[in-house]
Amino acid sequence: MTVLGPGILDGWDGSANSADPAVVVSAGSDNFILQGVEVKRWASGVSLAGSVVSFKMAENFVHNNSDAGLVVGSGATLGGVVTIEGNLFKDNGGYGIRNDGDTNPLPATYNSWGDLAGPAGPLGDGVGAGVTYIPWTFAELFLDMVPDTEVVVGHVLEITGFDVKLKADAAKLYGLTFVFAYDTAKLTLGTTTFAAPWAGRCLPCRDCLPAPSATTAIC
Repeated sequence: MTVLGPGILDGWDGSANSADPAVVVSAGSDNFILQGVEVKRWASGVSLAGSVVSFKMAENFVHNNSDAGLVVGSGATLGGVVTIEGNLFKDNGGYGIRNDGDTNPLPATYNSWGDLAGPAGPLGDGVGAGVTYIPWTFAELFLDMVPDTEVVVGHVLEITGFDVKLKADAAKLYGLTFVFAYDTAKLTLGTTTFAAPWAGRCLPCRDCLPAPSATTAIC
Protein backbone atom coordinates (compact mmCIF):
# COMPACT_ATOMS: atom_id res chain seq x y z
CA MET A 1 0.00 0.00 0.00
CA THR A 2 1.41 3.39 -1.01
CA VAL A 3 -0.01 6.83 -0.22
CA LEU A 4 2.06 9.66 -1.70
CA GLY A 5 1.44 13.38 -1.33
CA PRO A 6 1.14 16.19 -1.59
CA GLY A 7 -2.38 15.78 -0.27
CA ILE A 8 -4.59 16.00 2.79
CA LEU A 9 -6.46 13.29 4.69
CA ASP A 10 -9.01 15.23 6.74
CA GLY A 11 -11.38 13.32 9.02
CA TRP A 12 -13.56 16.28 10.03
CA ASP A 13 -17.25 15.38 9.73
CA GLY A 14 -18.56 18.92 10.17
CA SER A 15 -18.79 18.83 13.94
CA ALA A 16 -16.11 16.47 15.26
CA ASN A 17 -13.12 14.35 14.36
CA SER A 18 -13.81 11.03 12.68
CA ALA A 19 -14.05 8.09 15.06
CA ASP A 20 -11.82 6.04 12.74
CA PRO A 21 -8.10 6.16 12.00
CA ALA A 22 -7.07 7.91 8.81
CA VAL A 23 -5.07 4.89 7.64
CA VAL A 24 -5.28 1.31 8.93
CA VAL A 25 -2.32 -0.90 8.05
CA SER A 26 -3.50 -4.50 8.36
CA ALA A 27 -1.35 -7.57 8.94
CA GLY A 28 0.51 -8.54 5.80
CA SER A 29 0.33 -5.07 4.22
CA ASP A 30 4.03 -5.23 3.52
CA ASN A 31 6.03 -2.38 1.96
CA PHE A 32 3.61 0.24 3.28
CA ILE A 33 4.53 3.85 2.41
CA LEU A 34 2.93 7.09 3.60
CA GLN A 35 4.91 10.10 2.42
CA GLY A 36 4.30 13.82 2.04
CA VAL A 37 0.73 13.80 3.37
CA GLU A 38 -1.09 16.00 5.89
CA VAL A 39 -3.19 13.83 8.24
CA LYS A 40 -5.58 15.61 10.57
CA ARG A 41 -8.77 15.32 12.62
CA TRP A 42 -9.14 11.54 12.87
CA ALA A 43 -9.23 9.23 15.88
CA SER A 44 -5.57 8.49 15.13
CA GLY A 45 -3.40 9.26 12.13
CA VAL A 46 -2.01 5.83 11.27
CA SER A 47 -2.99 2.60 13.02
CA LEU A 48 -0.68 -0.36 12.49
CA ALA A 49 -3.10 -3.18 13.28
CA GLY A 50 -0.89 -6.17 12.47
CA SER A 51 2.61 -7.32 11.64
CA VAL A 52 4.20 -6.12 8.41
CA VAL A 53 7.55 -6.33 6.63
CA SER A 54 8.91 -2.95 5.53
CA PHE A 55 7.19 0.20 6.78
CA LYS A 56 7.90 3.77 5.71
CA MET A 57 6.30 6.91 7.13
CA ALA A 58 8.23 10.01 6.06
CA GLU A 59 7.74 13.75 5.54
CA ASN A 60 4.15 13.81 6.82
CA PHE A 61 2.36 16.43 8.94
CA VAL A 62 0.24 14.53 11.47
CA HIS A 63 -1.76 16.81 13.73
CA ASN A 64 -4.98 17.48 15.64
CA ASN A 65 -6.01 13.85 15.80
CA SER A 66 -7.99 12.77 18.87
CA ASP A 67 -5.51 10.06 19.86
CA ALA A 68 -1.93 9.35 18.76
CA GLY A 69 -0.42 10.31 15.44
CA LEU A 70 0.91 6.77 14.92
CA VAL A 71 -0.32 3.76 16.91
CA VAL A 72 1.43 0.40 16.72
CA GLY A 73 -1.14 -2.09 17.93
CA SER A 74 -0.68 -4.81 20.53
CA GLY A 75 1.23 -7.81 19.17
CA ALA A 76 2.22 -6.09 15.92
CA THR A 77 5.82 -6.42 14.76
CA LEU A 78 7.69 -4.53 12.06
CA GLY A 79 10.31 -6.40 10.09
CA GLY A 80 12.60 -5.52 7.22
CA VAL A 81 13.36 -1.85 6.64
CA VAL A 82 11.51 0.45 9.05
CA THR A 83 11.69 4.18 8.31
CA ILE A 84 9.81 6.70 10.47
CA GLU A 85 11.64 9.96 9.78
CA GLY A 86 11.03 13.57 8.81
CA ASN A 87 7.48 13.70 10.15
CA LEU A 88 5.96 16.53 12.19
CA PHE A 89 3.69 15.32 15.00
CA LYS A 90 1.80 18.20 16.59
CA ASP A 91 -1.28 18.88 18.73
CA ASN A 92 -2.51 15.29 18.75
CA GLY A 93 -4.70 14.26 21.69
CA GLY A 94 -2.42 11.35 22.52
CA TYR A 95 1.26 10.74 21.91
CA GLY A 96 2.84 11.59 18.61
CA ILE A 97 3.78 7.89 18.50
CA ARG A 98 2.43 5.15 20.79
CA ASN A 99 4.05 1.74 20.54
CA ASP A 100 1.97 -1.10 21.99
CA GLY A 101 3.55 -3.65 19.65
CA ASP A 102 6.32 -6.22 19.92
CA THR A 103 8.97 -4.20 18.05
CA ASN A 104 10.87 -2.61 20.90
CA PRO A 105 12.45 -0.19 20.49
CA LEU A 106 10.63 1.27 17.53
CA PRO A 107 13.03 3.46 15.50
CA ALA A 108 11.62 6.98 15.08
CA THR A 109 14.55 9.37 14.96
CA TYR A 110 14.78 12.68 13.08
CA ASN A 111 11.13 13.59 13.55
CA SER A 112 9.70 16.88 14.82
CA TRP A 113 7.33 16.98 17.78
CA GLY A 114 6.04 20.55 17.83
CA ASP A 115 8.66 21.83 20.27
CA LEU A 116 12.32 22.74 19.98
CA ALA A 117 12.98 20.59 23.06
CA GLY A 118 11.49 17.52 21.41
CA PRO A 119 8.53 15.43 22.60
CA ALA A 120 9.22 16.27 26.25
CA GLY A 121 9.11 20.04 25.63
CA PRO A 122 6.20 22.11 26.94
CA LEU A 123 4.54 22.13 23.51
CA GLY A 124 5.82 18.70 22.48
CA ASP A 125 3.45 16.02 21.28
CA GLY A 126 4.92 13.40 23.58
CA VAL A 127 6.10 9.90 22.81
CA GLY A 128 5.20 6.57 24.38
CA ALA A 129 7.50 3.95 25.83
CA GLY A 130 9.46 1.69 23.51
CA VAL A 131 10.21 4.39 20.93
CA THR A 132 13.70 5.61 20.00
CA TYR A 133 13.23 9.28 19.18
CA ILE A 134 16.68 10.79 19.83
CA PRO A 135 17.95 12.68 17.88
CA TRP A 136 14.92 14.75 16.93
CA THR A 137 14.56 17.79 14.69
CA PHE A 138 12.41 20.88 14.73
CA ALA A 139 10.86 22.43 11.65
CA GLU A 140 7.70 24.40 11.04
CA LEU A 141 6.99 26.28 7.81
CA PHE A 142 4.33 28.96 7.54
CA LEU A 143 3.26 31.84 5.32
CA ASP A 144 2.92 35.46 6.45
CA MET A 145 1.29 38.32 4.61
CA VAL A 146 3.58 41.17 3.58
CA PRO A 147 3.56 43.38 5.53
CA ASP A 148 2.85 41.17 8.53
CA THR A 149 -0.16 42.59 10.39
CA GLU A 150 -0.45 39.58 12.76
CA VAL A 151 -4.01 38.89 11.65
CA VAL A 152 -5.16 35.27 11.54
CA VAL A 153 -7.16 35.67 8.32
CA GLY A 154 -6.44 38.23 5.63
CA HIS A 155 -8.94 39.43 3.02
CA VAL A 156 -8.18 40.78 -0.45
CA LEU A 157 -10.41 41.86 -3.30
CA GLU A 158 -10.59 39.88 -6.53
CA ILE A 159 -7.98 40.81 -9.14
CA THR A 160 -5.87 42.29 -6.35
CA GLY A 161 -2.26 41.23 -6.04
CA PHE A 162 -0.72 40.48 -2.68
CA ASP A 163 2.61 39.25 -1.35
CA VAL A 164 3.34 36.48 1.11
CA LYS A 165 6.57 35.45 2.75
CA LEU A 166 7.54 31.88 3.52
CA LYS A 167 8.98 31.62 7.03
CA ALA A 168 10.46 28.72 8.96
CA ASP A 169 11.17 27.96 12.59
CA ALA A 170 13.86 25.31 12.38
CA ALA A 171 16.66 23.73 14.39
CA LYS A 172 18.94 20.69 14.19
CA LEU A 173 18.50 20.44 10.43
CA TYR A 174 20.79 20.25 7.41
CA GLY A 175 18.15 21.56 5.04
CA LEU A 176 14.47 22.12 4.32
CA THR A 177 12.28 21.30 1.35
CA PHE A 178 8.72 22.47 0.80
CA VAL A 179 5.84 22.32 -1.65
CA PHE A 180 3.53 25.33 -2.06
CA ALA A 181 0.17 24.20 -3.43
CA TYR A 182 -2.74 26.49 -4.33
CA ASP A 183 -6.00 26.44 -6.26
CA THR A 184 -5.17 27.61 -9.79
CA ALA A 185 -8.84 28.42 -10.37
CA LYS A 186 -8.65 31.09 -7.67
CA LEU A 187 -5.03 32.23 -7.59
CA THR A 188 -2.39 33.08 -10.14
CA LEU A 189 1.28 32.93 -9.19
CA GLY A 190 3.07 36.10 -10.18
CA THR A 191 6.75 35.96 -9.28
CA THR A 192 8.86 34.15 -6.72
CA THR A 193 11.93 35.45 -4.97
CA PHE A 194 14.01 33.25 -2.72
CA ALA A 195 16.44 34.85 -0.32
CA ALA A 196 17.36 33.08 2.88
CA PRO A 197 18.72 35.48 5.54
CA TRP A 198 20.89 32.94 7.33
CA ALA A 199 23.53 35.49 8.41
CA GLY A 200 23.67 35.69 12.17
CA ARG A 201 21.00 33.01 12.58
CA CYS A 202 22.53 29.75 11.40
CA LEU A 203 25.89 28.11 11.07
CA PRO A 204 27.23 27.81 7.52
CA CYS A 205 26.85 24.47 5.80
CA ARG A 206 29.95 22.32 6.20
CA ASP A 207 30.18 22.03 2.42
CA CYS A 208 30.00 25.80 1.90
CA LEU A 209 32.41 27.17 4.47
CA PRO A 210 33.49 29.85 5.17
CA ALA A 211 30.41 31.77 3.98
CA PRO A 212 26.84 30.46 4.34
CA SER A 213 25.08 29.67 1.14
CA ALA A 214 21.92 31.60 0.32
CA THR A 215 19.99 28.36 0.33
CA THR A 216 21.89 25.97 2.60
CA ALA A 217 22.76 26.26 6.26
CA ILE A 218 22.83 24.31 9.49
CA CYS A 219 20.40 25.63 12.11
